Amino acid sequence: MCLLNPEIEHVESLKYLGSIVSQDGGTDQDINQRIRKGDTAFIQLYQVWKNKNFLNKIKLLIFITNVKSDLIYARETWEILKTSMNILQKFVNRCLRRVLNIRWPDTISDRGWRKLHNEELHNMCSSPSIIRMIKSRRIRWVGHVTQMGEKRDAYRILVGEPEGKRPLGRPRRRWVCNIKMHLREI
Repeated sequence: MCLLNPEIEHVESLKYLGSIVSQDGGTDQDINQRIRKGDTAFIQLYQVWKNKNFLNKIKLLIFITNVKSDLIYARETWEILKTSMNILQKFVNRCLRRVLNIRWPDTISDRGWRKLHNEELHNMCSSPSIIRMIKSRRIRWVGHVTQMGEKRDAYRILVGEPEGKRPLGRPRRRWVCNIKMHLREI
């Protein structure tokens, strides 16, 4: 390959800065990779989760800083689909139940055995859902990009319009439309 006339190889997906970027803009591969990395971090801390000398508060802080942060690192550009986010939320719920040593579906209460719902689990941990964390990070990232100015590439990509014809069928929801929906929700 000559430096003056480089040939660019066409690929279906590539890994860039730790994220898998696919041609169609999908995030399934990247989410699966992130779950595997989060699971690896979770398994490496197995002795911490098992240790009864640690308070649950300390275990939760370790979980948030080591597992959850690894799971959602640089996820501001993800396409948020319900199925993908449900997979992430299930992973986090499963980990939280293991950290707090809560058996599913039953838990002890004053009135005997009953189900502990996911909302109660998050209230016990006083942590927001993973979906809400990703949405708030996206909004924060958009704020940074809009302050960059018109000459920066990230800003031009954010506000730019794509060229060419769009494919047949219903258009996919645009990233900017998702951000507007998140602002209304939050």
